[in-house]
Amino acid sequence: MSKSDFDIKKAVLLFSCVCLLAVAASAMYYRGKSAAKPQVARQRKMPMTMTDKGSGKIMLLMQELQKKPQDLALLTRLGQTFMSMKAWDRAIVFWKKVLALPEQEKNIMALTQLGTCYFEKKQNEKSAEVFKQIVAVEPNFAPAYFNLGLLYKYRLKKPEAAKKAFSKIIALQPKEAGLLERAEKELKTLP
Repeated sequence: MSKSDFDIKKAVLLFSCVCLLAVAASAMYYRGKSAAKPQVARQRKMPMTMTDKGSGKIMLLMQELQKKPQDLALLTRLGQTFMSMKAWDRAIVFWKKVLALPEQEKNIMALTQLGTCYFEKKQNEKSAEVFKQIVAVEPNFAPAYFNLGLLYKYRLKKPEAAKKAFSKIIALQPKEAGLLERAEKELKTLP
């Protein structure tokens, strides 16, 4: 694995974490705005004494999903679990199921995870399309521009498109830790 692939993977992982935080913050904001429509969230503890990279956990989640096939939290946990196992194809299935749920087609976290799965599978065009979909939905979401910039620079070999993506981040002046600095660094190394 080359250093640039390692750097890209670190960047995508950082981006995924930032996205999860952004989604959590926006969910809290949304729930605060929709107080007229109370939402009750029940969380069930899953046993954590699993082996085989979470196969027992997956089995429990899948059993629960049979009872509630449109449960956003279950679909999300399955997508995240398969991603942690680097089972990208399986994770893609669950992120697509999340996005197919009513009012979830613009779920930034699910789109980000889907784009990340395609990135990891080296399906660069599909990954870029997903990240472009994110910025169409949320034009000020700097992490999506960063991932686009990385894809254009390192994988798709489109330096002009990479410049535009990294320049957009600089224009946005994002608050995410280190994102602005990394975009500036990437931009400086473009021809």
